[in-house]
Amino acid sequence: MNNLVSLCMIVKNEEAFLDRCLKSMEKYVDEIVIVDTGSTDRTKEIARRFTDKIYDFAWINDFSAARNESLKHATGKWILVMDADEYMEENDIRGLRDSLATIEPTTRTLYQLPVRNFMGDQSNAAIVEAPVLRVFGNRMNIRFHRPIHEQPVPANGKAPDIVALPYRILHSGYLDTVIDAKDKHERNLSIFNEMKKTAALNAYDHCMIGQQLALMKKDDEAIQHLQIALDSGNNKAEWFRIVLFALLEIYMRQGKLLEAWHLIERYLQSYVQYPDIRCIRGIILQNLGFHELGKQEFIAAHMEAEKRAANNQVLSIANPEFGTRMPLWQLALTYERDQDLNQCMTYLTRLLMANNKDMSAWIKMVEILSLKEAASNIVRFLDKLLSVSESDAKMKTMGKIAISLGNKELAQHYFNRSPLSYSIADRLKYALLTDNLADFESIINTNTQEELEDTTVAKSVIWGAIAWARPDWLVRYRNRDSTDDIHRYLTFVDCVLFDQAVPSANEDFDRTVFETLTQLYLLKRWDVFDRLIERYATPSVINQLADFFLTKHYKEPALQFYQHLLDNGQLTEASCDRLAQLQHIEGDPEDALGFWAHAIELNPANPKLYIQYLAHCPDSERRAPIKTKLIERFPEYAELSLLKTL
Repeated sequence: MNNLVSLCMIVKNEEAFLDRCLKSMEKYVDEIVIVDTGSTDRTKEIARRFTDKIYDFAWINDFSAARNESLKHATGKWILVMDADEYMEENDIRGLRDSLATIEPTTRTLYQLPVRNFMGDQSNAAIVEAPVLRVFGNRMNIRFHRPIHEQPVPANGKAPDIVALPYRILHSGYLDTVIDAKDKHERNLSIFNEMKKTAALNAYDHCMIGQQLALMKKDDEAIQHLQIALDSGNNKAEWFRIVLFALLEIYMRQGKLLEAWHLIERYLQSYVQYPDIRCIRGIILQNLGFHELGKQEFIAAHMEAEKRAANNQVLSIANPEFGTRMPLWQLALTYERDQDLNQCMTYLTRLLMANNKDMSAWIKMVEILSLKEAASNIVRFLDKLLSVSESDAKMKTMGKIAISLGNKELAQHYFNRSPLSYSIADRLKYALLTDNLADFESIINTNTQEELEDTTVAKSVIWGAIAWARPDWLVRYRNRDSTDDIHRYLTFVDCVLFDQAVPSANEDFDRTVFETLTQLYLLKRWDVFDRLIERYATPSVINQLADFFLTKHYKEPALQFYQHLLDNGQLTEASCDRLAQLQHIEGDPEDALGFWAHAIELNPANPKLYIQYLAHCPDSERRAPIKTKLIERFPEYAELSLLKTL
């Protein structure tokens, strides 16, 4: 056996990914074994550029059978198993090869590699990392078992010795676009259903089915299977962590905060020092109403991540994003909510120093800088931090952000360098922001009907039609199969431009008014904003506007709106909560408690309001009836140990 590493893969219709995978691996493996289970695209053609060891295998709904077929043709000392939608960075695959060169394989030893999964929307992918058995000795009587989520198992049936190696595999197969294209979810479920017919399911099977259903957002079904796996008590098994983290993700997604907290308290105590678990604890605490405790968890998570990074230790146990980016992001948002914008900027800066492509941080930073800084100062700061002026792409991104935030001078600085590179919607917004009627009309007249019917573009046209009183621009949208959003806006614009009657209490109409007013305000169309608000601002719209202005740090107009609502007895629960937070920050605890008490009256079904009141009330006699009401309405909170400290 002269070859050190055999890369063994099974593939089907992988033309979109196979080249990336094999290019990342070819320099550091001695042979590539491809088993094709029925490709009808260019998969084999791509594979032939890297190897001549390509074998056909009829698909029989059994991943293990296909995997074991690939092992038959491998001649290397070590087997490395990968999928086509995976790849490795050079440092990792080189490190893996160097490590394997110093180890002797055995019949019982299997090696884990961390697989980093990119999940969800490609433009804003979540990251989940899990260890997977991917390396073992060749000709050691190790074979794959199970038709799906197959596992390598020693032939003697004894429990294997599992060794973790630090060399990461990157996996994009859980991105929404990939799953949709391959119909992976339905294929996997069909295999699980076949398994149910032929054999009793064990705890591991329930774990894997639950994880699959969780990926499909079938949460209630997923919980049933995951709970069976959890109740097995097999907490020493490698897959047991999958159960815990899948349940934790579902509970967080469903807003079942107590269930998430109790899961951590009962099963994850040995992991609470990991930055990602600390960060999740912080999110739960803040959403429960324990604002300061949550902040301390984020600080601890960030400090722990810094310490681990300095010592080359593992940064997360489940989710790398929650171990590195999320503590910084949550601290930025927390300090922003506390009106401590200097600290907010500190954490945004740290976030961008770690990843200068973090768009959420870019937007938040420019938004805060725009409150007080001149455009020229912002440009200098961004050049120093992000080298914006050295990149056309960065300048365009900054121009888009400036337009969306309504920073006219900053938008002019970036936009005028390459105006035609911007989207139609951005160009229309820029013309509105700079009050350039001629440019706005020219954009409309030089683009196709199809381009103008894009919902984002159509909304910009409608805002322009309102601002300049040009109903003729809207003819192109009438009597056409437009989206519900466009029809909703046309109803509103008919009221504005043709004096049609305002619909009676209508949530959709109020939402359209709010969206239009906020856009007109940001785009500096204040004359139109003032005219529309006099006629169309219902209590619902005013509450939304007040909250919007406060979150954007436009304190003066926010307080004017809140005062109007207060005078007329029209504050909502959300507005009371925001006012309570503001009064607490500004050192008026009595008013803060009054607003929280009023919020509880408006919505007694929100436990967070009770906890915020209890957390900020220093008088035990005043706390007692609030705590009693909380426990009477939500008896499950009686077991929350944190509540006993209030």
